[in-house]
Amino acid sequence: MTTRLLVIDDSELVPRMLERVLKRHGDYEILEARDGGEGLDVLQRNPDIDLVFLDLRMPGMDGIAFLEARKQLPPALAAIPVVIISAQDSEIVRAAAQQGGATDYLVKPIRLRDLGRIIARHLIRESADDATG
Repeated sequence: MTTRLLVIDDSELVPRMLERVLKRHGDYEILEARDGGEGLDVLQRNPDIDLVFLDLRMPGMDGIAFLEARKQLPPALAAIPVVIISAQDSEIVRAAAQQGGATDYLVKPIRLRDLGRIIARHLIRESADDATG
């Protein structure tokens, strides 16, 4: 079964890096959006997305605004885990993201060990829940 990820980032480098790393470790499809508004559109058109990676600083709708807007979506979409990917490593920013509904936070540059931990936490647990539910 293909795992579907949505990467919302104005940089083309992050989706390419995730794709390169993840393709070696499973069957992943990566959908992309360049800002939060586009990310909301992609999410609504693809309700089977398993995990969202979200940058905080983007032109147009930023990551925090995306998190707030996501709360207005149907519950199944609003419940999809969101991992922040940001160069900002401050407790204030982390707290704002967590308060907005982010489930995890990765600091750029992304270390493969941290990415693996995040994938395991969200996607392996989800697979186990599906098997028992």
